[in-house]
Amino acid sequence: MAEERQILEKIKRELYGREITPPQVNRDKCKGCGQCAKVCPALVLELREKKSEVIYGENCIACGHCWAVCPEEAVSQQEVATATSLKIGPEPPVSADALQLLIRERRSTRLFKDTKKYPNCVSLWKALWKRHSS
Repeated sequence: MAEERQILEKIKRELYGREITPPQVNRDKCKGCGQCAKVCPALVLELREKKSEVIYGENCIACGHCWAVCPEEAVSQQEVATATSLKIGPEPPVSADALQLLIRERRSTRLFKDTKKYPNCVSLWKALWKRHSS
């Protein structure tokens, strides 16, 4: 088990180029809905005593699903870029390589409601793809 953990840490350091800090849960803000625990692909969070709690922080892959899905903004994570933390300016907030890594590695496991908010979205994407491909 210790050897597996060392391998995991090495992979994470090579992939992200830094140590990964697990998320933090503000227990005062947490309402105990458990959404963060449901969407965590690394099973870092669990619901205990009607509050979310980081149990296996060493497994965190910094995907950002937990804080993104929290309706109370009770979950936060250091060193993870969020839409509100990026600043518009003359230089892009992240490099093209970093952006590609973010898109490739962050597979969504979020729970979505079965409602159609943007019915024309699929046809719009198809048209854009067709235009880009030709």
